[in-house]
Amino acid sequence: MIIDAHVHIGNSLGLVFPPQMVLESMEKYNIDYALISNLDGSEVDFDQNIIPDEFRQKQTDVNKRAIEFAKSNPDKIGTLLWGMPLMESCDDEFERLIADNLDVVHGIKMHPYHNKTRFDSPKVLEYIELARKYDIAVMSHTACDEYSDCRQVYEMAKKYPDVRFVMAHAQLGSPDNQQALDCLKEKLPNLYADLAWVRPENALRIVNECSADCLLFGSDNPIDGLDTYAHPEFYQIYFNEFKNMVTDEDYEKIMYANAIKVYKLKIQ
Repeated sequence: MIIDAHVHIGNSLGLVFPPQMVLESMEKYNIDYALISNLDGSEVDFDQNIIPDEFRQKQTDVNKRAIEFAKSNPDKIGTLLWGMPLMESCDDEFERLIADNLDVVHGIKMHPYHNKTRFDSPKVLEYIELARKYDIAVMSHTACDEYSDCRQVYEMAKKYPDVRFVMAHAQLGSPDNQQALDCLKEKLPNLYADLAWVRPENALRIVNECSADCLLFGSDNPIDGLDTYAHPEFYQIYFNEFKNMVTDEDYEKIMYANAIKVYKLKIQ
């Protein structure tokens, strides 16, 4: 089994991720289940400019589309609701989307860079409190910028020991993922990282120096189109050679078992 814990839909930032492409890529590359979030929740562009009103979308609308996709494909798709703390808030409507759809909503996705809000800001803490209330996980984009440092996620994991946190990308842009490894070495039982664009040799370092218990397979699919999973330096290695780099038990944890635990998925 393979669960991809980091997948997107949406049409924003010059990126086009049709839901149908997600399903087609999953079928083509034998991905059993995916956790998706809708990148249409981005509030600023790659240059940190606020997206103009005529193009910026409402938090409720963004997440309703993600929920609809998951409801239409319950055996294949679950969703993480995208928080928009810069221009909106963790309001009653956002909470209702969680409360009314816990069959497909398994977490909250924060993107500190594209929402121009540090993960440890008061507005993000409101989303974390909501995750605690409904016992769902919080995934945050982590990278080498002022908003997205994985150490902010680590500090929140210490502050909220009853909330499960996932450091997406294990600090994107870090050639050795050392900052994420240092955080994971503290072995907080509620802190994890996904492997979207993490080199397999760095994942192996985390397994050897920390544990396989804290890693989830993820890909950012379909960021490179239908054949994102064909990337020879990343995902093809995870699907093939990586099996021989770790034990069978650790491989199963990374590729699906940890995702089931972290996101409390009710799949076999």
